[in-house]
Amino acid sequence: MSAVSDITTVPRATGIDTLAANNSLEPTINNPPSFRGRVIIAGAGPTGLFLAYKLAKSGINIDLLERLPDISDAPRAAGYYGATLLALKDAGLLDLAAQRGYLVNALGWRTTVQDDALGNKTWGRLLCHIPFSQASEQRPELGMLVLPQPKLCQLLKEQIHALNSTMPGAVSFHFNAELCGVLDDGDSVLATVRHQKTGVKHTLRGDLFVGADGGKSKARELLGIKLQGHTWPERMIAADVMLRNVDLPPVVQAHFVVHPVHFAMVIPLERPVEGEKTLWRFSMATDPNVTSPEEDLLHEKNIAMMLENYMVGTRTPEYEVVSKTVYHLHQRLANTMATGRCALVGDAAHLNNPVGALGLCTGILDCDALVTVIEMILHEDGPLSLLSAYSDVRRQVFQSFVSPTSTANKLRIHQDPAAADDDWLVRAMQDPTPEVLHEFIKPYLTVWRSDMRAILAAQVKRDKPTPAQFEAEDTVDVI
Repeated sequence: MSAVSDITTVPRATGIDTLAANNSLEPTINNPPSFRGRVIIAGAGPTGLFLAYKLAKSGINIDLLERLPDISDAPRAAGYYGATLLALKDAGLLDLAAQRGYLVNALGWRTTVQDDALGNKTWGRLLCHIPFSQASEQRPELGMLVLPQPKLCQLLKEQIHALNSTMPGAVSFHFNAELCGVLDDGDSVLATVRHQKTGVKHTLRGDLFVGADGGKSKARELLGIKLQGHTWPERMIAADVMLRNVDLPPVVQAHFVVHPVHFAMVIPLERPVEGEKTLWRFSMATDPNVTSPEEDLLHEKNIAMMLENYMVGTRTPEYEVVSKTVYHLHQRLANTMATGRCALVGDAAHLNNPVGALGLCTGILDCDALVTVIEMILHEDGPLSLLSAYSDVRRQVFQSFVSPTSTANKLRIHQDPAAADDDWLVRAMQDPTPEVLHEFIKPYLTVWRSDMRAILAAQVKRDKPTPAQFEAEDTVDVI
């Protein structure tokens, strides 16, 4: 099946990318698999790209749809840790990602900046921090990686092009392709796309379909799947700011700001060096009583006023706002993540507030689980009901771990700092022992990620009675 000609399509690579040649970006495939099966993925964000890459490496053809002319460069997620790093490592991507990002030394909780009585501002009181001292360039999976989402997307796109040069036809990109119809006919899935500029419609056919098209997912809408949950009253302004590093803390640079109204997340997007300029991300909560339109919130004067709560140095620091956006905080989950031959991953399936970097990370782990299920269906003749099992498992992870954890994270920084001193996590991380750190990180390595083969095998074993059980049932008296 050929790519849709009227949709702006990225040509398949005819040779290894320059970066691949210089930086060993070419995927290692000793025996390229023969293709079997085709999956249509809506959305070329990080989850769609990661899913496409993993499936293509396993020998499944991919049509990747994106309504934008190219991958988005909007300021979004930036932090990865726990099982997400293991999933990237298993995909052969972690070392490459670590080369383009950096490993943070620690993640802390602070009060807002303080006056130093000399007309300048200094860092607020450090309440506690989680150290990542075991991480290294050789073992990045033991730490927390900072890599802005657009850079991860670019890396994935390059990897897919390199994959296409080794396995021609693995992934077909379709940009400017607006999804406007999904039809599951029982034997396959038909996806109708409309060219954003010409309005011309075409149809793609695949064995399976995956919606990875974000919080405002058209795929979810077309499949008739509902989001359940609530929206927090605050909005957040995410501003990427280039500034000169002054009075840089030696260990804890990435931190949460604890405040009953203007709580925030502050993180260097590049490894900071004292005296040099670095790009920082300031994600700042607005007063829920302020109902100003987004353009007012993003006005230069309002941004400057809010940044005063988080920047150290002189009262008039020099900085440049590189990008800015306003977003709402949601806590929502789709009532199913699969129907028929179709599934959802990432923000298309669930939304949670960003405190703690559980959004994109959870989406990557969705893809990690779904790849296994799709391989079982298309390569091992597994039943379509495996998609329902995927939905059950990942929804349970969101309900039992992701949503309550991100909710607790948000409430922890959305309070008076004096109250935060009494928080169990703050107390535990003021001087944590190795045992305390182990117990804290354990669910991020086990509960968060879903080993679908092990889970499904355990279900089969549990549901299949043993001979001893049959014998016991035969001896039960009937009253």
